Amino acid sequence: HDIRSPLTAMKGFGYALGKRWVDMTADQRDLMLNGILHDVDRMDTIVRQLVDVARVMSGRFQSFVELTDVADVVRQLTEQQSRDPEHPPIEWEGGAGKVLVDASRLKTTLSGFIEALVWWGSDGPIRVESEVREGRLLVSASRESTTAVDTGTLFEARRPGAGGGSKIGLYVARRVAEAQGGRARAEHADGRLVLHVELPIAGPDPLTP
Repeated sequence: HDIRSPLTAMKGFGYALGKRWVDMTADQRDLMLNGILHDVDRMDTIVRQLVDVARVMSGRFQSFVELTDVADVVRQLTEQQSRDPEHPPIEWEGGAGKVLVDASRLKTTLSGFIEALVWWGSDGPIRVESEVREGRLLVSASRESTTAVDTGTLFEARRPGAGGGSKIGLYVARRVAEAQGGRARAEHADGRLVLHVELPIAGPDPLTP
C-alpha cells in the first residue's frame, strides 16, 4: 500500500493532464503538477526507507556523516509538504545549529515522523524541535492528539491491512537510529503525540550561527 498509493495518485494526475490539458486553467495545471511532485517525493522516501531497512537487516548498513544544518533539513521537508494543500503546517523550533550526522537519514526519519503525525495527530500544526545534549542530537516532532495510540507499538512493523497510516516509516526510523547508535521512541505529553529520535554526534560541539 505504501508504494501503490503514490503511484496510483501520479497515474491519476498524469492521465488527467494528458486528457484535459487544453481545458484546464493554469491554476489547475499547477495544482496537478505539484501533486505529481509531492508523490514523487513520497516515492523517493519510501524507496530510501526500504533500502535502508534491507541494509540494516543484512548487516550492510553504513552511515554517511556530514556537517548538517537541522533547520535546513526541516525547511526542505516543509517545502515538499507544502505541495499538498491539505497538509498541516510544519513549525520549526530548533536550536541545534550545525552538527555532524547523516543528513539523508535524518531527513528520511523526520519524513516518517511527519507522515505518522498527519495520520495519528488530530489537530493543529506539526512542531519540530531539536537540541544537543551530552554529545547527542535530540530531535522531536509532535502534534495535538486526542486519539488513543499505543505508543509502545508505534515503531513495530505492521502488516498490510493492519489499520491506517504508514506501515514502514516509524519501523525504519527506529531500526536506522539504532544502527547509528541512537534510538527512537514515542510518548504522549501535554495532549500531544511526540516522536523522538536521538543520534550520536560524530565530532566536537555543534556549530551555531
